[in-house]
Amino acid sequence: MKMKFIKIFTAVAVMLFNVFVSFQAEAAKKVVAVMPLENISDYSKENVSEIMTEQLIDVIHNSGQYTVIETTQMATVLRQQGFENLVAAEAVDFGNKTGSNYTVVGKIILAQTSDNISGILALFGGLSKIGETGDGIGALEQIANLNSVKGKVEVQVRFVDNKTGEIVFVKSFSGEQVAKDTKTALISACHEAAENFLRELKTANPFAAKVADIDGENIYLDSGSTSGLQVGETLMIAREVEPIIVNGKVVGMKTTSICTAKVVEVFADYSICRADGNIYLIQKGDIAKRD
Repeated sequence: MKMKFIKIFTAVAVMLFNVFVSFQAEAAKKVVAVMPLENISDYSKENVSEIMTEQLIDVIHNSGQYTVIETTQMATVLRQQGFENLVAAEAVDFGNKTGSNYTVVGKIILAQTSDNISGILALFGGLSKIGETGDGIGALEQIANLNSVKGKVEVQVRFVDNKTGEIVFVKSFSGEQVAKDTKTALISACHEAAENFLRELKTANPFAAKVADIDGENIYLDSGSTSGLQVGETLMIAREVEPIIVNGKVVGMKTTSICTAKVVEVFADYSICRADGNIYLIQKGDIAKRD
């Protein structure tokens, strides 16, 4: 009986420890607050502001690199603190009140849905070839796609550093997709625009770490979840070889690639990778960055 109790206690302890580690790793990620986007387009068929805001939240969260503040919490803070129209000068105060490191502020400058005209034109082209090639299947496929809607959206986004109040970037992102109905076409277009935003975000906030140690097949990096790293990512291991000099000043370093490595374990301040090859060439001080 005593042995059984010990096994149960041990299992529970391990479970709680794993939950704690997971929580710590999640809490260590940078926090992004996504402000409800303003719709300044003339589109009113669907609530494009809500759709675009939710798509931005989804892609940022699903990237695994950031924690996103819940929209319900965001609405409460906005209402209580009067931050409905956040400007860069207020970002530091806003970050302190919400616990967010960055803020996404944006406007929808274009949103539209229309019949898929290109599909209709393609249909006539397909029908004209039936007599020539007997390809009735191709024409039927065009007919099946005839009743579709094209959705298009363009959003201007500011990404603000709440610690300094600095605007990291201001850019426009667009998406254009075809679907069977208006809402689905618009959601798909918004999702594409959000994915384009995420690519820019990864460029503006790139991950870079150094090889701290090598033990057998394990490569230890000096960065972990606090830098947004996650298990399963593929990194490029490279080495700085010579400086880049512009107008007599060193502005960067040229690098040479060694191999790729997959992240297998992530902790708050360090992580472990396994190389796909050439591990014997890797040295302490080499650079690890997203491929």
